[in-house]
Amino acid sequence: MSKTILIVDDEKINRVLIKKIISRINDKKITIIEAETGSEAVSLLEKHKFDVVLLDLLLPDVNGTTLIKKILQNNKEIKLFIVSALSKKEAGLNGLLSKNVKYISKPFDINFFKESLQEALSNEPF
Repeated sequence: MSKTILIVDDEKINRVLIKKIISRINDKKITIIEAETGSEAVSLLEKHKFDVVLLDLLLPDVNGTTLIKKILQNNKEIKLFIVSALSKKEAGLNGLLSKNVKYISKPFDINFFKESLQEALSNEPF
């Protein structure tokens, strides 16, 4: 079964690194779509169905927590990874983390990130 991932990060190097990690996952049926801004991500989320969203919180145009709420409001089943250099407290994530929303701190351990993503791409809940 094909899976689709949205990477939302304004830093190109971060998107390249995440794509490289995803390429190491054995599932060859992964489509990756990228967004540099929150507004671009919202537009893509309206047009496509994503299995997983990898979201940086520090975007130039949209507050990350606002974007999280918008994503979850429109798709309660989506698996969302917040990938940020901010701490959970700094990011104001109280109440936003749930069974479908996980937090990964930058810089992250590549093996942990890969394993977490493989789990998210399985048909099992987080």
